[in-house]
Amino acid sequence: MPELPEVENMVLALQACQYQKIEKVYSSYKKLRKPIQSNLAELLENFTITSIFRKAKYLIFNLSSNYSIIAHAGMSGKFLLDNTANNQIEKHDHIILYLSNNTLVRYNDPRRFGLFYVTPTDTLEEIFFQNTGIDALSNEFNSSYLQKKLHKISNNIKNTLLNQKIVAGIGNIYASEALFYSKINPTTVANTLNSQQLDILITNIKKVLEKSIKLGGSTLKDYKTPQGESGNFQNHFAVYGREKQACYTKGCHNLIVKITQNGRSTYYCPHCQQ
Repeated sequence: MPELPEVENMVLALQACQYQKIEKVYSSYKKLRKPIQSNLAELLENFTITSIFRKAKYLIFNLSSNYSIIAHAGMSGKFLLDNTANNQIEKHDHIILYLSNNTLVRYNDPRRFGLFYVTPTDTLEEIFFQNTGIDALSNEFNSSYLQKKLHKISNNIKNTLLNQKIVAGIGNIYASEALFYSKINPTTVANTLNSQQLDILITNIKKVLEKSIKLGGSTLKDYKTPQGESGNFQNHFAVYGREKQACYTKGCHNLIVKITQNGRSTYYCPHCQQ
């Protein structure tokens, strides 16, 4: 599933479509996470995309109609940019936006767990983000905020970081990586971390996310940038996916361990993350 860096890369590429009119819409009308609206063309055609941005792991397209598209890539979805010379409908294309600058925006999703939904802009927060925590890259995400949120949480810190009600955007890969660089064991009870540890953790969360954004995100299976390219951060993983391989920390010859937490794989070094 695309996490914050992958979604951010989608947005950065798709922002080239800002200020373009949606001239035509194709839909497969196959069910995604929500059914595709039967009046999708009526809601979108002849309106201009005024802005495109990320909120948590969602993409938001604001329109000149005061409506917005909210989209989520799900497990296997991707947004692809194409030109109208290649207007063939590809397998698993569920939405195609034909823009006034001769660009196609394709939403392609083999497993159909994604979301593509049009709603009045002023309803976005209430419907989709009422219980969403602050963004992991925001200035408001600091040790003071996190310590207040963790005060009564006796869950482990790895699963706590995945709780989008506490902090938005962190997924499984980046939680494991940030905990490694912070020398925090992923099984540590969240409310036992002190402010110094939280400062270090937040710094490393942001560093890991920002590095992944610069490298185009992580491609493990399905993720592609809108230009159809794979991300490159997976070639820089310190622990994720490196079970039984040697730790990269100088002087540490221990092997990376894989455990399961709430059904998700966690990777860490038992020596460096005690």
